[in-house]
Amino acid sequence: MKLRGIAIAAGALALGSAVLAPIAIKSTNARADEAAVERETPRDLTGTWQLDASRSNVPRGATRRQTLPALIRIDPSDVGILLSDSTGTIFRDISFEPVVKGDEAKEPPRVAGTWHEGRLVTIFTGPRGATIKETFTLDDNEKELVVRSRVKRTGGSGYESKRVYVKVRPS
Repeated sequence: MKLRGIAIAAGALALGSAVLAPIAIKSTNARADEAAVERETPRDLTGTWQLDASRSNVPRGATRRQTLPALIRIDPSDVGILLSDSTGTIFRDISFEPVVKGDEAKEPPRVAGTWHEGRLVTIFTGPRGATIKETFTLDDNEKELVVRSRVKRTGGSGYESKRVYVKVRPS
């Protein structure tokens, strides 16, 4: 009698597994789909961008490494994008792959960038230990680039800024 009960339980377990396996596989596939969404296709930020000072705000006391220049050029690199100023000097290397600790202190600083909900986000250590978070957002027409910066200095003080850039058409 005891063996018969075990056999019935084993049969029920096998039947339950057969019913639940497709659900588990579907759940695993759903998680894979969610992960694929998190690895967004980068938006094309390349081009030359001119600051619209009338729509931007940058607090006094911000250093060059904490803010962006009035004219920036964004070019693709092997693993991300390069930001250069009006003289062609690269001032930031944003990598879409992991970055070695300390690379943000080099010239040009190399920082990690990730895409989140259509925005490029970088977080890095700036001068004197300040933590800088920059968010690059491209408008739907791809003619306006908004860069929001949040700077937290050691000791707790800091500031936020917004820089609006307009795409310069090639001449």
